[in-house]
Amino acid sequence: MSASEPVVITCPSCGTRYRVSRGSLGPVGKTVRCSRCSHRWFAEAPKVDEPPPPLPEGVRALELEATAPPPRRGLALAGWLLVVLFVLVVAGLVVGRNEIVAAFPRVAPWYERLGLPVRVPLGLEIRNLRSERRVEDGLPMLVIRGDVHNVSDAPRPVPPLRVRLLDAAGEELDSGLFDAPVRELPPGGTTRFEARMVDPPRAAVRYEVTFDPRIPPREQEG
Repeated sequence: MSASEPVVITCPSCGTRYRVSRGSLGPVGKTVRCSRCSHRWFAEAPKVDEPPPPLPEGVRALELEATAPPPRRGLALAGWLLVVLFVLVVAGLVVGRNEIVAAFPRVAPWYERLGLPVRVPLGLEIRNLRSERRVEDGLPMLVIRGDVHNVSDAPRPVPPLRVRLLDAAGEELDSGLFDAPVRELPPGGTTRFEARMVDPPRAAVRYEVTFDPRIPPREQEG
């Protein structure tokens, strides 16, 4: 059996037959395109040696294209499974974002940047907020103190505290981010925090203290 031996293949779309050399189809076949109807199919050289039938006159040359055989079903199935797995992971990260943030508070800003709001019951409360204006080393200072309580029955990580200074119209004039003294509170535990805002704007009449950035602010008069 010679690679130059002519064989005949037939377009499954329009029935046009082509005489090509066995070697041009390669050992496993090749994707070809019918020059009459432009249909593409994977052609294999006939396994049985038969004399090629005569071809109609005026048939144009067959265009041989890809040299690779069609993908195996197993590989295609594996590819689809990977796609499905990826979709499920992404869906889990989106749908379960509240639980993820509850366990890893530091990832909350990433969800916010993606436009995915997070509303997680932290099991924490801010209590006993109080403020004091003073002058230290010649600089005006606003000192805000409060307590963070773990009201849940499990240990809870304590996210950073954001302080926002507001004018009478509720517009933000200044803000700051402060870490609590501890990173985690045991069930029923309490920790006190202190936030110092240097040279606060004179127009600031109120402030808000929140866990950044997930729970509604608690507003106090300054």
